[in-house]
Amino acid sequence: MRVNLPVTQNEYILRDDDLIVSRTDTKGRITYINPIFLRTSGFDAEDLLGKAHNVVRHPDMPPQAYADMWTDLKAGRPWSGMVKNRCKNGDFYWVRANVTPVREGGEITGYMSVRTKPAREEIIAADEAYRRLRENEDSRLAVEHGKAIRRGVVHSVKKILRLPASLRMALHTGVGAAFMVASAAAGLLGASPVAVVALPLVGSLWLIGGWLWLQRTWLRPLQTARHAAEMAASGDLISAHFDESADPEVSEVMRAIEQMKVNLRAVINDVRHSVEEVRDAIERISQGNANLSDRTQAQSAALEESSASLEQLSATVRQSADHARDASSAAADASQRMAAGSEAVRRVVSTMESIGSSSSRIRSIVGVIDNIAFQTNILALNAAVEAARAGDQGRGFAVVAGEVRSLAQRAASAAGEIRTLIDESLKRIDEGQQAVIDANGTISGVEQHVGRVSDLVREISQSAREQDQGLAQINEAVASLDNVTQENASLVDATADYARRLETEAAGLVSTVSAFRAT
Repeated sequence: MRVNLPVTQNEYILRDDDLIVSRTDTKGRITYINPIFLRTSGFDAEDLLGKAHNVVRHPDMPPQAYADMWTDLKAGRPWSGMVKNRCKNGDFYWVRANVTPVREGGEITGYMSVRTKPAREEIIAADEAYRRLRENEDSRLAVEHGKAIRRGVVHSVKKILRLPASLRMALHTGVGAAFMVASAAAGLLGASPVAVVALPLVGSLWLIGGWLWLQRTWLRPLQTARHAAEMAASGDLISAHFDESADPEVSEVMRAIEQMKVNLRAVINDVRHSVEEVRDAIERISQGNANLSDRTQAQSAALEESSASLEQLSATVRQSADHARDASSAAADASQRMAAGSEAVRRVVSTMESIGSSSSRIRSIVGVIDNIAFQTNILALNAAVEAARAGDQGRGFAVVAGEVRSLAQRAASAAGEIRTLIDESLKRIDEGQQAVIDANGTISGVEQHVGRVSDLVREISQSAREQDQGLAQINEAVASLDNVTQENASLVDATADYARRLETEAAGLVSTVSAFRAT
């Protein structure tokens, strides 16, 4: 037999309304467990489902108890008895186990076990009996139909007294009839009057005693069983407990009714628990649907506002795109004009250079004139000297020489002024040429920047067009999302309506289940 270790001396006490339910297949593998089983045993569902049920067996349980259980179950009879189970952490708990074969199509397909909280007196008695069985202190001690019994004369007499009702009725009727026949025979044979009177009297008393015995051991338990069945039919699955009858057939009926009540209690409690959880879940779903509906409406309103804002933004972006296109055209035109201006400046620079060259040439010519005036002045002086020497003959020539010298001086003075003007003009030309060169460089830089601005404006224009297209797609997506939101709102309203209907059905189911008093 499997030994589950470790174990502790800590007892887990069940609640009064705890019903531990499990189902197994014919091999004893667990196929169903209720939440109370998990809470009590401390195991997880993964530890139990598909595993052998003896995973919760406590080492203190004697093998005789499980052998007796399997004897009844394989015979198709329910079994009820005290069982000590082990928790996952080694603690233990006592239960009254009620095991019933599950049939489908007349064949046993598994077993259903419902465990309830036993009385403390039952636990003490079972603990002592199981200890003695484990330690073999009493060889006559055994387990029959879930109860610890002591074999012997008393037990044998009790078994004899628990003859089937049909045999007891036949026995009583036969013995009573034998007394009557003996009384009649005694009268015919001329027996003593005492015998003739005593035999029928004894037979009558035998029949009366037999009837009272049947009344006590058969009819009264049948009435108790009928009363229990009526109470169960009325929904009361707790009241009307009864002990075993002296009649085996009635005891089996009582045991079957008791097992039915326990199983119904377990099923109804599980159903009630599940329905309450479903009802709570439905209430939460209903509240969630209400909140979702509110949020969906708010989202729909927000989407409408977003759609309007996107329309305005799209219009603004389109306007910006138009402005960007205009700016791009203006930048391109400015670039062309800057190119033309740069070319004009370059021509001005060339012209200024030509003027500078011409001014230099004029300066050279003025130098020549200045030299001519100087030499003319020298010649005039020489002529005046010669005229003075000539006397009166040279007086006219001296006047001419004076005029020539005057003209030479005037020519030298004009040449000096021209030189000064040319120097100033050359200085101004140099300054103008440098300014034009600087302007040409500035215009070239501006031309480059205008070209860059033109490129940026073209990129901005392209981006604006792409933004316009993207905003159009976003606007379509928002419109589609708004339609989906409206559809979701309709679905949420429908779901809320279904949840309300389901809540009503769950409330009706709770009311129906509450007709059974199972806790």
